[in-house]
Amino acid sequence: MDMYKWIIPNEFGDESSVQQDLNLHYVGLTRAKDACYIMNGTARFRNKKNDYIFAEPSLFLSKPGLAERRKDVRWEM
Repeated sequence: MDMYKWIIPNEFGDESSVQQDLNLHYVGLTRAKDACYIMNGTARFRNKKNDYIFAEPSLFLSKPGLAERRKDVRWEM
């Protein structure tokens, strides 16, 4: 799940497309039976430019009520 800024929500879109992305995000989170894992990295690859950029978390991850329901787990390589 690409929960990165500019991906979900598509911030290039209009208010209607952002609302559709929020609805998709909500459905994805609320349909989980036991747990929902959202994985974020520190960098993301852009196919069109064939490079890596800093990966900013999606604005949806800071929505009210979400932080206290989340348990962050960090894996180190």
